[in-house]
Amino acid sequence: MSEIHPVSFQRHGKKRLLPISSWSFAATHHLAPLLVAEFSQAVRRFPIVFVRQGEVALPFALLGFHEGKNLLIDQKNQWVVDYIPAYFRRVPFLMARQRPEDTEYVLCVDEAAGLLSDVDGALLFDEDGNKSEALDHAFNFAAQYLRQSAASEVLAGLLQEFDLLEPFPIQLKDEKQTLKIEGLLRVSEEKLNVLADEAFLRLRAAGALAPIYAHLYSLGSVATLAGRLQVASPQPPTEAFTLPDSFKF
Repeated sequence: MSEIHPVSFQRHGKKRLLPISSWSFAATHHLAPLLVAEFSQAVRRFPIVFVRQGEVALPFALLGFHEGKNLLIDQKNQWVVDYIPAYFRRVPFLMARQRPEDTEYVLCVDEAAGLLSDVDGALLFDEDGNKSEALDHAFNFAAQYLRQSAASEVLAGLLQEFDLLEPFPIQLKDEKQTLKIEGLLRVSEEKLNVLADEAFLRLRAAGALAPIYAHLYSLGSVATLAGRLQVASPQPPTEAFTLPDSFKF
C-alpha cells in the first residue's frame, strides 16, 4: 500500500535513494498508463490501447491478459523488453496536489516503495538542505511526466470529439481454454479514413496523427504478447474478463 508524502528536508533530510534493482512492483500491472511522448518507443515493444477513464479514454500499455500479471516481467523480476513505461521509471516519486483544491503540484515520494534508505544510496539533500543531483533529477523527471500527461489528455479529447474509438475485444484460444478480454478500445480505421477534411486537419495540427498510427501499428504486438503466455506461469481458465468503466491503480 502506498504511503505518499511531500518531499522535504525536515522529513527526508537524511534519506538516501536506492537504485531500482527489482521491478517486482510492476509485475502485478497488466495495464500501465502511457504518455503520448512514449508511443514512438512503445510501438515496437507492446500494444498501445485505450481504456475509459471517466469521460474520456486514455492510452495504456497492454502488458498482460490477466489482472495482476505482467507478462513482460520475468521470474527474476526483470523486464524482457528494452523499454520501460515512464509510469514505472518515475517510482518512487510523483507530482501531486497536497489538497484537492490546490492548483499547484509538489514533488512527493512513496515511502512504502522500499527505495528510501538511511544507510545506502544517494542522499536526497546536502547538509545545508539543498537538493542533491539525484533529487533534482527525480524532480525534473516527475515534472516532465506531469507536463507530458497533458498531451495524452489532448489526444483523448480529440478521439472522443470525433468519435474515433471502438471496442477492441481480444480472444485467445489454446487446447485448454478460451480467454476473452473486453473493455479495451482502439481507433477505428474505418472512421479515421472517412473523417471530414476539417477534422483530419485538426488532428494533424494537434500532432495527433503520428500517435494514432503508432497505436494502430502497435496492435500487431498482441500476438507477440500472447506468445508470452506459453513461457509465463500457467493461469486458470477464464471465460471472460471485463474492465470496469474507470480503471484505477
